[in-house]
Amino acid sequence: MIREMTDLSEQKEQQQTGAVQEETENRQSGAAEQTDTAKQEPAQESRPEQADEIAGLKEEIKKLQEELEKQKDLDMRVRAEYDNFRKRTSREMGEIAARAKAEAIADILPIADNIDRALSVQEGSEADIRKGVEMIHTQIENVFQKLGIEAIAEENVEFDTQLHNAVMHVEDENVKPNTVVQVLQKGYKIGSRVLRYAMVKVAN
Repeated sequence: MIREMTDLSEQKEQQQTGAVQEETENRQSGAAEQTDTAKQEPAQESRPEQADEIAGLKEEIKKLQEELEKQKDLDMRVRAEYDNFRKRTSREMGEIAARAKAEAIADILPIADNIDRALSVQEGSEADIRKGVEMIHTQIENVFQKLGIEAIAEENVEFDTQLHNAVMHVEDENVKPNTVVQVLQKGYKIGSRVLRYAMVKVAN
């Protein structure tokens, strides 16, 4: 009798233990399902936000592409304008140079005419010939002055490699070394640009 009661008690305890385990398993399973649902909901909610972000990026890329095309078009226009400016400037500079050359030649022509007249004279005194040459020389100086041409012909000045070309050297105790003692051939310049260096004799 006692043994039967003991068996019944053990069976009852096993049933209670099984029920507790089943309830625990059910609770764990429910919690896991809630966790999975909670994980899935933010993912579902984030999809519209990602779509908006992608759309915004596409719109920004489109704007950047349009701006790039505008810059390309502007660059082409600037290049074309610069090329036209360069060609126009080159043409104008050529015209200015040609006009200046023509004006200089026009000033020289009367001198050439006078030289032709002097050469055509068959008879004449030495004084007349000298007078004619002096007139031509005066004309040349007037033309040089008009064109801004200056002569480099000063003596007893310090030798300057920017103006002089020393072709002879002399020993002279009465003159400071490196002094131009004689100009053998005049030099000429326009402003700071030397057209021809003066050929000079220099004291050592």
